[in-house]
Amino acid sequence: MTPLQAALGVRQGMRPEFPRNAHPKLLDLMQKCWETVPSKRPSFSEIIVELEELREEIQETSESLTHETSEANGE
Repeated sequence: MTPLQAALGVRQGMRPEFPRNAHPKLLDLMQKCWETVPSKRPSFSEIIVELEELREEIQETSESLTHETSEANGE
């Protein structure tokens, strides 16, 4: 698909298919970014904040799981 074809598709209401296995908050952010009405889309500043919050959440979950696994293995 060329950039022109992509632009025409977006103008006609086409949107990419979102991966089903993505984090729910990431899916929500992607859907917000593809809002039909531009004024409803998040600003880049808002996107950065949401991505940073999601990164922290995932990192905390990962660290917690690593800690629990270590304890379960007697480490």
